[in-house]
Amino acid sequence: MKSHVNLFSQRGKNQTIDKYLSITYKSTLSLFAVFIFLIIIIGGYYTYIQSRLAELSKIEQTYNKYLLVNKEFSNNLHEFVFKYQLLKSYLLTDLGGSKHFFELIQILKLRSADDNLISFDLKLGGEITFTLLFDSFEESTDFLKFVENPEMLVLFDDLQLNTFEIDFNSNSNSRSYELTFKGIIKDGQKNQQPSADEELAI
Repeated sequence: MKSHVNLFSQRGKNQTIDKYLSITYKSTLSLFAVFIFLIIIIGGYYTYIQSRLAELSKIEQTYNKYLLVNKEFSNNLHEFVFKYQLLKSYLLTDLGGSKHFFELIQILKLRSADDNLISFDLKLGGEITFTLLFDSFEESTDFLKFVENPEMLVLFDDLQLNTFEIDFNSNSNSRSYELTFKGIIKDGQKNQQPSADEELAI
């Protein structure tokens, strides 16, 4: 009895398997290529981000260094601008106000508190109001003790603490202490004008 093998049928099956393997191989290569491409893209983006962060960090360090170096200069400039504007205002309204301002500054220097003066107001009749700002509670209480000394009261007929405020800065987690005083200039100085030499110095 003869047996027959259908070679055409076997060949067709082999071709189907080869075709399937070919498609699978090509799909695998495509997926691998996409995977490699994504890795390259993600790696490049990560490298770029790291580079930008390093650059921004360097800029921040430079900026902080600049602020640290120029802090004292900025403070001095701010103090100069404040005192200049203050003096200019009083020269336009009351020439005698500048004299009392400088007298107060000289008294405050005895306690090294002249840089703490942040406002000064002198009205006609000799009523004076001025405010000082301190960074610590100890400095503010020490100045309150100084106010009772004759050196401080030599300029005034009357001087009282009007307000004592504590300001909290949430950004720097620090406190500042603001003292506002009200008083009366001594009678002999209320209408006293600066001399010619003092005017030239101003």
